[in-house]
Amino acid sequence: MTKLSHNRKCDTSGRIETARSQNSPTRQKLIEIIIDIYFSRGGALQVGKVASEAGITRQAFHRYYGDLLGYIKGEKDVNALLPKSAPNSVSGLLQVTQERANQLEKALAEVERRHKAELSAALDRHITSLMNNDITLFETDSVRVTLDKQTTLIDHLTQQLNQAKAELTKAKVNVTNQRLAVTPGLRIVYQPNLAPAFTAYKKSADYKVYLGEKSKEIAKLIEKVNSHENSPTQLIIFMERYICDFDDFLNQLPAPRMTQIVIRLPVFSSLEIKNHVRKIKNAAISIHVPECSSVAEAVAQRAFRAKTTPAEELSAAEKADHVHLFKGLAQVVHFNSTSGGDR
Repeated sequence: MTKLSHNRKCDTSGRIETARSQNSPTRQKLIEIIIDIYFSRGGALQVGKVASEAGITRQAFHRYYGDLLGYIKGEKDVNALLPKSAPNSVSGLLQVTQERANQLEKALAEVERRHKAELSAALDRHITSLMNNDITLFETDSVRVTLDKQTTLIDHLTQQLNQAKAELTKAKVNVTNQRLAVTPGLRIVYQPNLAPAFTAYKKSADYKVYLGEKSKEIAKLIEKVNSHENSPTQLIIFMERYICDFDDFLNQLPAPRMTQIVIRLPVFSSLEIKNHVRKIKNAAISIHVPECSSVAEAVAQRAFRAKTTPAEELSAAEKADHVHLFKGLAQVVHFNSTSGGDR
């Protein structure tokens, strides 16, 4: 009992420490640095560089702000870090990026002008030299050396020109992405109405009756999803395990950029999941599965969140099959139900 209490205290203190880091000024500073480097400076994102500018060590970054690592490595979209309720910040980023694009366009025009002038001068000198019938061997060598130097210069100018064009293209892409980021899509949320199932179970105490009513509600849910089949949609399936609040899950999702449907699906066998997915039409489907760090924590969460749920249902949730990627799925995400972080 003493060891278990100690573990709970450690776990609680760890969550408090993590929560503090999530809301700290240092975290906000790290996010601002990542956004600044990615959109304004155009440089490569590196953990050491970001941590140094924020005034912390690499070890501190990995320990307290490891959830930001995916944005630095390119595994997560940096656009998700843009402030959702501060349009001035997004406008500022757009303005800075546009100014950078204007500067690159001017640099490109200057390089092209110099390139044409140098090329014209080199050709004039070569033509004049060739028309001179009294040219000596020394002068011939001098012209050859000059030609080589000018060819090298032209190659160097061409490289600068290509680099400027690439930077200009990148800046324009960033501007386009930022404009898309501030144009949110539509999110539609559907949940099965399990009230009839609970009522039937309360009257009959028969779990099979409960399952029959639940199946009817899930069928209605799939029908609602398929009513959107005429337009491309993103479908997120939240696998109910009775250890995580569905509203908390919705709040952790980034703002959608297209029509997004989120449903809560209380099924537990791989066969059932595959059968339901096969019935869904014209949607990019991803499944999100909540998990706990220990069996004891999962038991505690179910006891707290699902007091009125049939014991057979909770037992089935506890023994639920592990969800793997299969045909028809775009993604399977397992996340910690207490922190929301992906695994």
